[in-house]
Amino acid sequence: MEVHREPAKDPGAKDGWRISSPRAAPAQAWRVSDVLWALSGLEASSAVEGRAAGLAESGLAPPRETVVLLAKGGKELGRLLVGRETGGKVRVKSGASPRVLEVDAARLAVLPRSADDLEEGRTPAQAAPPLGR
Repeated sequence: MEVHREPAKDPGAKDGWRISSPRAAPAQAWRVSDVLWALSGLEASSAVEGRAAGLAESGLAPPRETVVLLAKGGKELGRLLVGRETGGKVRVKSGASPRVLEVDAARLAVLPRSADDLEEGRTPAQAAPPLGR
C-alpha cells in the first residue's frame, strides 16, 4: 500500500495522511503517526551472524514485508525488510546495511497489514491481526 502526507488546505491546520494505493481514501493520522514513531524508535536486540545465510533463513529473501519511506519528490529515505517471527523476535534488515538484525516482534505489531488497517472510518474489528498471527 502507499500512504502520503496531504498538506492542510487551511493555514494553521494540521497536515493529513491519505492512502493512494491500492485505493484512494483518507488515512487515520494517529495510526500513521504510530507507525512512524515505532519505526523511528526501532532498536535491534541482537545481530544475526552470516549475512548470506541469514537472508534466506530469516524470511528476507523475499521479505514478508517491506517498509519504504520516501521524501517529497520520491527520494528514498529508508527501507526496512521484515522477515519471519521466531520466539517473539523478528528478523529485519535495513536497505542500507548488509546486516540482519533481530527486533522484538511487539515493536512491529503496529505495522498495517493492508489499507483497511489505516483507512479512516475502519474499526479495530475490521483490521488485520497483529504481526505474528
